[in-house]
Amino acid sequence: MTNENEANESTRGDLIDALLHSAYVDEQSTVRAQVEQVMQQIESEQPAVTKPTAIEIPTRRRRWNRWVSLAMAASIVVALVIVFQMYGPSPTALAAIERSLIAAGQDIARRYLITVSYRDSDNKTLSIRNDLYVLGNNRFALRHPALIPGTDLWLGKEGTEAWVVPSIGPVRTGDDLALSRWLSAHEDLPTPYLHITTVLDRMSRGYRLEELGQAQIVLANGTQVECRNVIGRLRLAANQKLPATIELWADVDTGVAQRIEANWNLAAGESGREKMTLEFTEQPKLPADWFRAEGHYAPPRRVLRFEAKE
Repeated sequence: MTNENEANESTRGDLIDALLHSAYVDEQSTVRAQVEQVMQQIESEQPAVTKPTAIEIPTRRRRWNRWVSLAMAASIVVALVIVFQMYGPSPTALAAIERSLIAAGQDIARRYLITVSYRDSDNKTLSIRNDLYVLGNNRFALRHPALIPGTDLWLGKEGTEAWVVPSIGPVRTGDDLALSRWLSAHEDLPTPYLHITTVLDRMSRGYRLEELGQAQIVLANGTQVECRNVIGRLRLAANQKLPATIELWADVDTGVAQRIEANWNLAAGESGREKMTLEFTEQPKLPADWFRAEGHYAPPRRVLRFEAKE
């Protein structure tokens, strides 16, 4: 009896592992293998078709209950397979994004042009252009046209040190959290995505992905690039702060993101950010201090921590 109970516990444990695994795997073939394994177990547990004796009835009942449990577990696995096929990420689309993330992490400086389009309540559109410089996963610098004509606001990060250099006033420095708090208080700034890896990571985690095949695009500098085209559709449509769709065009040969386009679904008469496009322009040679605040202002200049009062 003890051995049979232990076997039951082992069977239930295996089924739980199969269910959990099938809910998270990325390859549909692995899910099908789980189903086949459960079905084989069901077949091995089927009772022989013989007339039971009075002594055999309790044992046969236990075996029947186990068979029903296994059949129910198999049904759940099959249902998970169907859900996975309908709503799970496309393995090829996810692979394209992961490849672009690896390319973005390379120690190569790249410059992107960011164009952000805003719509007002009168359905008029205003576009603002910004320059984004990135180097690896932990260095970026963004140039945003300031309110004073002919001047710029710079913000960026190198390692753990984030910074903001306004056209006038003190330079601000601190960590990621301090920069995030500062940005939340300045909604006039162009984009919620200050780094290529940020938007790619968001796309891979919160969006239903689909690969649209290969497409040739022409960049603003006239360069033609053959790309893999992937689109992500927001899973939680109720979150209006996130773009409804994010689309990626990644170089077929290198995986480098050539263009990323984010779109927000604004309701009729609603104002706000409507579209953002990041487009690769060049691999510039930059000064050593480009991703530090010192590279974007001339002393003497007051330097304060984000949390400090002026």
